[in-house]
Amino acid sequence: MSFENLPMSKMEICTEDYFFPNRRYSHLDTRSFTEYEIGMHLHEFYEINIVLKGKGIHYIENNMYKIKKGYVFVIPPGIYHGYKNLGELEVYHILVGTKYLSRYASELECMGGYINLFSIEPIIRSNTEYSFFLTLDDAELEFIRVLSDILEKVKKNSEDVHRNNYDLMINSMGLNIIEALCHYYEKHSVSEYEKNTEKYKRIANNIQFICNNYDKKITLKMLADNMNMSQSAYVKLFNKVLKMPPMQYVVNYRISRAKSLLENTDMTITEIAHRTGFYDSAHLNKMFLSLEKLCPTDYRNNSRK
Repeated sequence: MSFENLPMSKMEICTEDYFFPNRRYSHLDTRSFTEYEIGMHLHEFYEINIVLKGKGIHYIENNMYKIKKGYVFVIPPGIYHGYKNLGELEVYHILVGTKYLSRYASELECMGGYINLFSIEPIIRSNTEYSFFLTLDDAELEFIRVLSDILEKVKKNSEDVHRNNYDLMINSMGLNIIEALCHYYEKHSVSEYEKNTEKYKRIANNIQFICNNYDKKITLKMLADNMNMSQSAYVKLFNKVLKMPPMQYVVNYRISRAKSLLENTDMTITEIAHRTGFYDSAHLNKMFLSLEKLCPTDYRNNSRK
């Protein structure tokens, strides 16, 4: 489909502070839209999109895809996207803060389909002409509707409940919905992959390999061998899909896991370095400072204020 320009949204950059103000325990919220178009914008948090009704166009970076009832897809932070209505489009948006994902990292990573739904599919969709949308059948969509209705009732009827209890209920219902979507994605992913070219199926599996082995030694040769490609051909394909070299992706993923441990555990920097695949604390400090512009200790202190 040829790309048609979509105007920028009035709120071009959506921040976590704006959507999750004064939230100590919960960084999850919901929105439901029936009036479109929504111009191009980006946000600092993740967004789960569930198409409840109608059809439309989903814009992401320089790509666009037709969407319809039953489609589910995730928008990671920092990616421009927008929507255009082609007929009675209704989308249920679940806004998921990065702190939410960090807090429940252990639970989420145990869910089959989580890495694919939240990381791999959005990368391929935003950088190539291919997509692996989760498509729910009527029964699956109805189950998600039931869960989302409960979530909305908790939000509406808990205004007088102690705020901590309210946040914990929201968190719990959010995990239930995410777990159901991950289960459905794992269930449907094989048939979806078969509709697309073999090389993008292989790059998705290669990213999964990185996510499963980030705490171990990973070399470029190992990653190329995993793809059954020469190193030069592998680097070229990886750069095309992810817009970065493969070893940079490895470092980025390790840093994301280190951030979660810094926020949610009392592990020492040395323990975190070994847990996330870095040589030692000095190596972690160097890479962390390069990407985050502050050292791990300062990041931990800031995240706990």
